[in-house]
Amino acid sequence: MNMKIIRFVFIVLVLCSVSVPRFTSAISFRFLPPLRVQKFQITSDPHQENSPNIYQDWVVYSDWGGDGVSLRLYNIRTHEDALLLEKLGHALNGDIYGKTVVVGDHDGVQSDIYGIDLRTHKEFPIAMLPDSNQSDPAIFNHLVVWSDNRNGNYDIYGYSLITRVEFQITNDTLSNHAPRIWGTKVVWYTAIGGGLYSIEGYDIAIKEKFVISSTNYGFQQTPDIFAHHIVWVGSEDGNIYYKNLATGKEKALTTTGGKSWPRVSQRYVTWVDSEGVGAHNIYAYDLYLGRTVQISDDGAQQISPTIPDIWNDTIVWMSWHTGNGDVYGARVR
Repeated sequence: MNMKIIRFVFIVLVLCSVSVPRFTSAISFRFLPPLRVQKFQITSDPHQENSPNIYQDWVVYSDWGGDGVSLRLYNIRTHEDALLLEKLGHALNGDIYGKTVVVGDHDGVQSDIYGIDLRTHKEFPIAMLPDSNQSDPAIFNHLVVWSDNRNGNYDIYGYSLITRVEFQITNDTLSNHAPRIWGTKVVWYTAIGGGLYSIEGYDIAIKEKFVISSTNYGFQQTPDIFAHHIVWVGSEDGNIYYKNLATGKEKALTTTGGKSWPRVSQRYVTWVDSEGVGAHNIYAYDLYLGRTVQISDDGAQQISPTIPDIWNDTIVWMSWHTGNGDVYGARVR
């Protein structure tokens, strides 16, 4: 074959190998379908429901009706709604994983932590100490964590449902709040003084703390964890931040401020977004595609922030859209 022809063919092949992937990448990104949100209502009673937490198809939430609060369990697939617990004059909140619900129970004087076995609906104690508060329980598999002020300040404690042994995670003079857990890793935020907060991490398996981030140090609050994903809010600028523990990479997911209470799953991050006086809505961010979508659009009727929760592609939250507070859900696809 003529050498000029060979050179021409070689150049064409090289150009194709370089340009086609770029062209394909650009086209595929440009024409990606928008994220779809399928919203649904979970409760519709004439009193307030709040504090939803989700595991697979199950949502546990608080029902503020009558003289006290009940804790209820709703199945998204079957629409079954069952009473788990009712206590007059008490405030209840719960977290769920597998066949166990952990309950934070405040009777107006102090708060305790106990569990409910969903197979038997029987209660069992986890942390019930006199003259102190145990609050903000979270659960993963057989491990339960919470914030506890038995030592005068709030420390993070843990409990194994298998061994029935309690263990202390933090032991300092600072106050540690709102723990979240995935696997054996626990994250929380600590009041470091002067109105400043930092996020902390601890691995129960190796009994060691780990560093999460120095970004916005002193203004880091309310972290959440799923596998190697960690999110938190930078309280100075009001944006949501993300770190991948596997790669060490960090980035800000938002830039406009007014965000709070992030939660993360294997693909999505959700949070509360303050959009004006008395207007708070729920948003989500796709970690795979780097896109944000609005989940709720309740305007000024969403008069106070509600902490959302997420499992896989399903988000749950409380909205004042109906005037009395109901629990809603949405699937992101």
